[in-house]
Amino acid sequence: MVVEGSISFSMDEIRIFIADAAFLVREGLKAVISSYPYMKLVGEAANSTQLKQRIEEAKPDIVILDYKAPDAFEITDVKYLHEHYPTASMLVISSNLQRPEVLEVLEHDVKGFLLKQCDQSEIIGAIHASAKNDKFFCGKVLDIILERAREETEDAACAPT
Repeated sequence: MVVEGSISFSMDEIRIFIADAAFLVREGLKAVISSYPYMKLVGEAANSTQLKQRIEEAKPDIVILDYKAPDAFEITDVKYLHEHYPTASMLVISSNLQRPEVLEVLEHDVKGFLLKQCDQSEIIGAIHASAKNDKFFCGKVLDIILERAREETEDAACAPT
């Protein structure tokens, strides 16, 4: 049983793999993860090649990934994970808010999307949601999603034919 704030819940071990080109980001995420005894870091990668070499053995429940790192990770890595490791939930933590790319990434069953500016409580909330196969998005990502929904609604408006 885990108690955080006024919320308590039962939590099995969560196996996490970190894929981010930035050393400091990986270290920061490891520090956050290590403060929760039911979270276990099972691997990390600084680029796409390392990700593909290490993910099979790690067998993570969650992959935390920044898909937009020049010469390290790309949207194709999200597609690769979705196709080859569908049981691993993907949690994107990125500084990229380019609308077309965010929407493209979300098409590949990403469970959560945070910005690197998000705080520890949002990161932990996103990990918990991902572990339960639920969705978790920070406010700025939700704005992008809702903008798309609004455009689709406007396009579907009744018009005389």
